[in-house]
Amino acid sequence: MRTVEIIEPGMYATVQDAGRPGWLRYGLPPSGAMDRHAFGAANALLGNDPDAAVLEATGTMPVLEFSQSTRLAVAYADHFQALDVKAGERIGFEPMQSGYRAYIAIEGGIDVPVVMGSRSTYVPGKLGEVLKTGDVLPLGIGAGEPPSIRKHVPQAARLPRRTVRVIPGPEADWFDCGGLNTFLTEAFTVSAKSDRTGIRLEGTPLSFRSDAQMVSAGIAFGTIQVPPSGQPIVMMADHPTTGGYPRIGNVVEEDLPILAQARPGDAIRFAEVR
Repeated sequence: MRTVEIIEPGMYATVQDAGRPGWLRYGLPPSGAMDRHAFGAANALLGNDPDAAVLEATGTMPVLEFSQSTRLAVAYADHFQALDVKAGERIGFEPMQSGYRAYIAIEGGIDVPVVMGSRSTYVPGKLGEVLKTGDVLPLGIGAGEPPSIRKHVPQAARLPRRTVRVIPGPEADWFDCGGLNTFLTEAFTVSAKSDRTGIRLEGTPLSFRSDAQMVSAGIAFGTIQVPPSGQPIVMMADHPTTGGYPRIGNVVEEDLPILAQARPGDAIRFAEVR
């Protein structure tokens, strides 16, 4: 059996695929890769199934050892690369020069068990776990696609933007003019408390029209909630299924990778689209 061993896991590494849709009504979020663009690019470089499970590394890169020769690909926030590794070879990776998450795809994908239609890790639900030293992961069988598959992968560096487009949310009118103006004109700083559940932002608190409370309502990947503190939280891949805070907006799906790649301390701005 082809395997990869985790020699050093890095700061926070998990197995992720395209996610687990269709289970929100049962309280289970989609999970999956935080940056779907980089995830897709890593698999495309190898000709893998687009949904093949990969390693998602956050903050720092892992060190891996392979039982057999294989191909792998790495997608960072701003560049992609593919390489061949030999049986028994121990390999590390370039540090992340920009961005906060990288995706390591291996020929054939990571063949951990499928649970509710996905191999994605969801730590709060005990579906998989954060990888640790000594973990051994099984690998699938490569598709054997010709190298020409690589022409379908973007070759130019994907330069990070810090302005995120948003659509007004259902409770946008719960905020007074000052709160809305702050939301759309001032920069917010990514908090160190951010995680796969949500990107927490710090800045001038958003002000409300009143102290009215709302009934819990559905939220999605990209929903921006504002708790009483006035500090926005952008829901990400492991978001809960409902929330009780006003939803000031929702991030345009295409811009979610910007937030997925934002490091603690980065500045983020919002721009409204309709």
